[in-house]
Amino acid sequence: MPIVEVIKSENSEIVISDGRFEIACLLAPLRGSKKFKVGANIKEIFAYSSSGAEILLVEKKGDMAYSVKKGEKPYEYILKGQILCKAKELVKVGGFSIFVEGLPSNVKKFDYVKFKIDRLECF
Repeated sequence: MPIVEVIKSENSEIVISDGRFEIACLLAPLRGSKKFKVGANIKEIFAYSSSGAEILLVEKKGDMAYSVKKGEKPYEYILKGQILCKAKELVKVGGFSIFVEGLPSNVKKFDYVKFKIDRLECF
């Protein structure tokens, strides 16, 4: 996934945008002060310590069904997205594809879900 915009890139944190949403990720493995540039590829984004996952009944599909809200902790987010692959636990949140641990066992492909995560890591 190419980086559309780099808002901040210092130490092991990068804030990226898909053009609509911004998320802060920790770089994994920690890469120190490596600078990412627009157009650079992020291979994968992983969500760690997900909790409170629930299936949503969404009347408005498409872009209106996605959301990214900052939580109280430094890297915590509350995300809404669509299941792309149940087996890989892959969720689409806006223009981001995120691997999420601990989704409900009864989710199906194309279901919309809401969940909280402690942090995101990107490779």
